[in-house]
Amino acid sequence: MEKFQLIPTSPDLFGIECADGFSFADTLRRAAQQERAGDFDKACATRFEAVSLLADSFGDEEEPELDWNDTEARAAIECTAASAVDLFLAGEWELSAATAELALTLDSEDHLGTTQTLAWDYLALGDMECFHDLELDLDERSDYKAVMNIWAALIENREGDLGKAVANLRTRHPELYAEFYAEAHPITPAYAADLESERPSRATRARRLWLATEVLWTNFPEVINSIKG
Repeated sequence: MEKFQLIPTSPDLFGIECADGFSFADTLRRAAQQERAGDFDKACATRFEAVSLLADSFGDEEEPELDWNDTEARAAIECTAASAVDLFLAGEWELSAATAELALTLDSEDHLGTTQTLAWDYLALGDMECFHDLELDLDERSDYKAVMNIWAALIENREGDLGKAVANLRTRHPELYAEFYAEAHPITPAYAADLESERPSRATRARRLWLATEVLWTNFPEVINSIKG
């Protein structure tokens, strides 16, 4: 028996109806409980198993767009986007990219900011054609895009653009620039409290971005070297 089926909610969108004993929403809750218990690997496996089930159900057919307002459909999108991040943090760039692409097909409005994860994946893979195709969907004024511009210029050997991109990070996003020079990036009580506040400071947002992408700088130290000159 199939664990779920797609239910049209409009001419272009689908909800999900789950069979007894399975639920994408329950999967998300179970993974969250596993994380709180400190078993991050198990949480990742729980999400990945659900996403694999979702992807396999489509087979060779085109993936549908899911209805964000449908509870189970939203949970399926959230599970897919979270799994893309899990794989990104594990350094599985290719599988992360494929999962992020699936999430964006299911949710073209990108409610969860998966486009950014996918852009990091493309840079890690050196897939500049796909990265540039995605650039219109990235915030050019953001701190993360400032770092992406540096990495892209480095990959493509654009020395003049590289210098300009580093200068842009230094002058427009000094808090993030400082993170690339810092010897440590502690998660202090003050940082955690500010992160949970309604408007985290620029310094806190920069620390969060560093921590979220630290796996990249471990694997691609040439980006840090370029920023430091």
